[in-house]
Amino acid sequence: MTVPTTAGACKDLFRMNNGESCTEKWQKIRETIHPSQQAVGYAAVKRKLKKDYKSADKAQKRMNEAGSVLPFVLGPNGVPYLIDSHHTASALEASGHFEVVVTLKKICDWSQLSEETFYDKMKNNNFMCGTGRVDGYSGNGSGGSTATTSLPVPVDVSQAIPDRIYKLKDDPWRSFGALVRKVKNDRCPPNNSKCMRGYLRECKDDGQMTAFFEFRWAYFLNDAYLRGCKDRQTSYWDDESDCKKFEDAFKTLLVKDIGRSIVEQDVKGWKSAAKLLVPLCRGDKAQEYVLPKTLGSPMGGEKLPGSVHGEDTHIEQDDPKCAPPKCPEELSSAFSSRLPPFFANLWKSEKC
Repeated sequence: MTVPTTAGACKDLFRMNNGESCTEKWQKIRETIHPSQQAVGYAAVKRKLKKDYKSADKAQKRMNEAGSVLPFVLGPNGVPYLIDSHHTASALEASGHFEVVVTLKKICDWSQLSEETFYDKMKNNNFMCGTGRVDGYSGNGSGGSTATTSLPVPVDVSQAIPDRIYKLKDDPWRSFGALVRKVKNDRCPPNNSKCMRGYLRECKDDGQMTAFFEFRWAYFLNDAYLRGCKDRQTSYWDDESDCKKFEDAFKTLLVKDIGRSIVEQDVKGWKSAAKLLVPLCRGDKAQEYVLPKTLGSPMGGEKLPGSVHGEDTHIEQDDPKCAPPKCPEELSSAFSSRLPPFFANLWKSEKC
C-alpha cells in the first residue's frame, strides 16, 4: 500500500500555516475531525464505497489523489472541521480501512473565536451548511418519513450537526442530487457516456465551487416530490407519467433502504431511480426554480446551478474542476494587492 510522503504528520494543527497539508492515519483523524453539515446521502456514499474503497490498497490509492484531500478549518479548542468531501470521508469510514493515510489541508485558523462567532463565520463564508431537518432523523441514521413529508429548513448548527463523520445522517434527496449528475445513457457516445445527465457542476466567476450545489438540487427534488404528480398547477414535472414512474421507484427504495446503513444501500436501485429524475431536472420548472429566501445565504433566493434545458440536450463538456477553497482573509488580501496603493489602503481601512 503506497502512502503519501510529501506532507508531514498531523502533530500540531495550530502550528500549520493556512494552505499547508499534513498526513495521518484515518484511525486517528476519525475521532478528531468534525463535519460541517448534518447529513450525507447514504446511497451516494455506497456508490463511492463500491467504486473506490473495496480494499485497503484501492482506498489508499483513492485517498492519495489530489481530489481526495480533506480541507479543514481549525475551530475553537483546536477542533478541525471538515469543509468539503464529506461523502469521500464517509466512504472511507464505511470501508473500515482505518489504516489508510489521509491528507488534511488547513484552510483557515479560527480557533481563537468563541463557538457562537465561529459558527456564524463558518456559515457566512459557506464553510458550513446551515440547513437540515429540525425534527431529527429516524431509523439507522436515516431521514425516514421526515424526508418524504417535509423540506430542510435553517437549523441550529451547534445542535444539529454531529461531532463525528460516522454520525452523519442520511438524506435520500442528497443521494439523488449526486446520482442524477452521474447518470449514463446508451444514446451518448462512448467517450461521453454521461452526456444526458441531470445537470452540470458549476464554478463561480472567481473559480470557486458553488457552495452546496448538490444540496440545492436535493432541495428542489424534495420539493418536487412533495408537490406530487396529479395537480398540473403545482407539480414541477412536465409529464405526469414521468413523475409517477419515479414515485413508484422511490416507494420501493423507501421500503428497502430508508433507515438502513450505508453498506446496506442498493446502489443499483438508487441509480435506476435517479435516471428517472432527469426529465424533472431538465424540465421547464427547474430552469425557473428559485430556492426560498428563508433558507438564507448562500442558497436562499438563488436559481439552480448548472441547469440544462431539454431532455434530449447533450452536454458536450465534462464537469469543470473548480478551485479548492481558500480562507476569506487570503481572498481579501489578494484583492487588495491588485488595487492601486490609494485604493488598497482605503480597502484595508474599510475592512477594519
